[in-house]
Amino acid sequence: MPKPTPNIARFVKALQAIAARQVLELSHRLTAQEILKGTKADLSSWVDKMVDSVRPFLIKEYRQGMRRAMMDHQAQLPGRRIDPRVLRGKMLVEVDLAARTFIVDSLAKVEAEANQVLKVIRRQLKNGKLTGHQAKVQLNRHLREALGDSNKAKVTAEYHSHALGQQGQQLLARELGARSKTWICEFGPRSCKVCRQLHLKTVALDEPFIVLPGGGPYAVVMRPGLHPWCKCITRTGMKPVKPRKKSWEEIEIEERVKRG
Repeated sequence: MPKPTPNIARFVKALQAIAARQVLELSHRLTAQEILKGTKADLSSWVDKMVDSVRPFLIKEYRQGMRRAMMDHQAQLPGRRIDPRVLRGKMLVEVDLAARTFIVDSLAKVEAEANQVLKVIRRQLKNGKLTGHQAKVQLNRHLREALGDSNKAKVTAEYHSHALGQQGQQLLARELGARSKTWICEFGPRSCKVCRQLHLKTVALDEPFIVLPGGGPYAVVMRPGLHPWCKCITRTGMKPVKPRKKSWEEIEIEERVKRG
């Protein structure tokens, strides 16, 4: 497995430091008395702090994607350049939206898991199967596993860094006049079935490659970063997309989405 870039390595450390502080905060707040009262795990106050913490790392990856777009189109647009600084406003909006989306989503999952554990611990406390100290130990162990997993921090950093790089590439390509994008799958043990099906699929720049059934914040797939460890990329082009016949897989997925 390739060594992470210095920026991603710092991103991972930032996520681990945040997780350690979250464990301490929840551990301090959720005493045995609070658990018995029905107090739930709540990490909503961390959203803005986390957005501020991860923003610098995501901006750097986004800018890398913008540089790739400039290099991709230099041969097609000799002499034309765009100063990335003029796109700073759009970049910050997209970075903040992406950061907030993944942070709210991931914290909600942690809260749901923690509240399930709290439910079990509460029942055991009421039945006298656990002392207050034992309940605290059990809760702390779960919080460290849910929040302090170093591998989870690495996967999160790698995934969102790659996705934001692809997003930055599309933003600058649009400003350069690109009209289409093509999915390039990196075939290997980590490529998924959907990524392989999307290989060489070309769509208009502002259209999704696919809309996944089930809804959610990641259902509309505008760029690679479809799953953890996804290393697919896009190639943007200046020519408009020619109308094409939809595959039966696309038709089936669209029908599923319509049916809800």
